[in-house]
Amino acid sequence: MVSNRGWFYVFSSLLILGVVALGYFIPRISFYSVLILFTGLFILYLAVYQYAGSFQSLKHFLWLAVILRLVLLFSLPQWSDDYVRFVWDGQLLLEGHNPYVFTPTEALGQLNLQSREFLDQLYPRLNSPNYHSVYPPSNQLVFGLAASLAGENLLYAVMVIRLVLIAFEVLAFYLIYHLLVLLNRPVKKVLLYALNPLVILEISGNLHFEGLMLTLMMGGIYVLFKKKYMLSGVLLGAAVGVKLSPLMLVPAFMKWLPRQGLVPFLSGGTIMGILGLAPLLWEDAFIGFWTSLRLYGESFEFNASVYYILRQLGYWTNGYNMIGFFNPILGGLTLVLIIWLSLKVRKEQIGSLIQSLLCLYWVYFILNAVVHPWYIIPALAISVFTEKKAFLIWSFFIFLSYHAYQTTGYKELAWILSLEYLAVFLALYRDYGSRIKKLKKFPRSLR
Repeated sequence: MVSNRGWFYVFSSLLILGVVALGYFIPRISFYSVLILFTGLFILYLAVYQYAGSFQSLKHFLWLAVILRLVLLFSLPQWSDDYVRFVWDGQLLLEGHNPYVFTPTEALGQLNLQSREFLDQLYPRLNSPNYHSVYPPSNQLVFGLAASLAGENLLYAVMVIRLVLIAFEVLAFYLIYHLLVLLNRPVKKVLLYALNPLVILEISGNLHFEGLMLTLMMGGIYVLFKKKYMLSGVLLGAAVGVKLSPLMLVPAFMKWLPRQGLVPFLSGGTIMGILGLAPLLWEDAFIGFWTSLRLYGESFEFNASVYYILRQLGYWTNGYNMIGFFNPILGGLTLVLIIWLSLKVRKEQIGSLIQSLLCLYWVYFILNAVVHPWYIIPALAISVFTEKKAFLIWSFFIFLSYHAYQTTGYKELAWILSLEYLAVFLALYRDYGSRIKKLKKFPRSLR
């Protein structure tokens, strides 16, 4: 009979082997191979979570979560080419050039670059060579650090960025654990985030900065509950400086705060926001940054739900893609729903704030035209403080969106998208169905 310690080593070895296979050897164009292996990893992850605590201490599983990230240290991202732009921007910064002012194409044509040979090698691998950088100044600090330490070595630069992201993820484990204690929730739920294959592969594997943003956001939430209102604002402002999406959560925080905490919170957030975005004021950098960000919002679409339904209606009625018409409408509807849901937060009630943050993310994703797999990671982390399972379920099914990369560029298949969102909306009904039934009964109560 295998001992409890033996089972721990068996599960750990299988998880490590799966992560290594996906992180080093299988590109995203091999979708069905990737899907089979990812499915096996996800089942194993759920099994490990189910039995965690019965055959090993939580500390050992958290160490395993760190190891699963470190084994990817020497890999180049398999499913995303964004990292090439990270290294490109860092190299421009190292030479004293502003990545918001020059697109890669302009930089090669107009600048006297010391690392010209290295950048010539990177250029064909860029996914948007005619766009200015859309990565905020906080991210650029990491890119610049990587360039200064790695020089003209792509793998070394990737390793530096990866180590920074892993360090912030370890801090995220700490914050999630202590928030679970504060909320009187089972502490092993930290493993729902720490061991999730999507989280490991998208942050440590593909170098997406949602993990860094999440850590700052979790820090802001943690100190908020400790009544350190200004520090909370500073941390949430820093999170917005990494990814703009946490900005939509601010109204919910404002509604939750006691009256005496509102001014310190907003002051801290505003100061940090100004500091974080100040570099965009140099050399008209904001113009390039905003132009590329606006073009992204007006022309990019991926793995959407409601937007794709509207897009199809546009094709039927007008014969062309009406993204320029529908996106502003969906954006306005998102804003209205965010404000409405934020007003429902109960002042100084922790559970009410957490549940509202989760609902805000649902509104954002369901109405957005672009939903990449790594986008849902912060919402997955918030969901571990609740009994809601929809984001956990989606963290598996959203992986189906990688089917679009089996060909040059990408091509989405309607039946796979339908399967993904069928699972998502069934999971949502499981989580919120009782509330829907209450709403249906409400008019009868008035009779």
